[in-house]
Amino acid sequence: MDKIVCPSCQILNPPDATRCECGQDLSEVVIDKMNINASEPIQNDPVDFTDTYKPDVFALLIRSTILGLFSSPITEGNYELQLLAQGIAGAIIALILYGIEKLFIKIFNIKFSAKPIGAAAARGAVLLFVLSFLKYGEPYMALGSAFSGAIFAALLFLAERAVSRKFTKH
Repeated sequence: MDKIVCPSCQILNPPDATRCECGQDLSEVVIDKMNINASEPIQNDPVDFTDTYKPDVFALLIRSTILGLFSSPITEGNYELQLLAQGIAGAIIALILYGIEKLFIKIFNIKFSAKPIGAAAARGAVLLFVLSFLKYGEPYMALGSAFSGAIFAALLFLAERAVSRKFTKH
């Protein structure tokens, strides 16, 4: 059965849907030719990163910049300049990690699937692990940052969805 993949939240919708549950207008979205059982719950279908998942890179950059801003406390020096540097570092490292992720998927032909919130949490965990390890060089501190990064990234993703739903509903 053909399904429409929402470009905003990646949830699979019935072919006759005009609006996703997140509020995204689906009238101009091309139906994705996928064989999926109609008995499966639509909103619980995982996203196949290799075929249908095209993440919103802009949202990823914003989320990564926010995570970078709050990745570690600034205790000395020019506060504003260090805050800006942490935000930029978060965005740059997120793009590098995203490229590495895509490279591994392509080279090893990995079939990785997850719900969008899980992908956001995983990327947040890896990002804060790398940022913390680069800044402090302590693996245990970096592991703690990874846990908080996963939680914070998932909460940011939920906030993005809530704002998206609020502004796209008529």
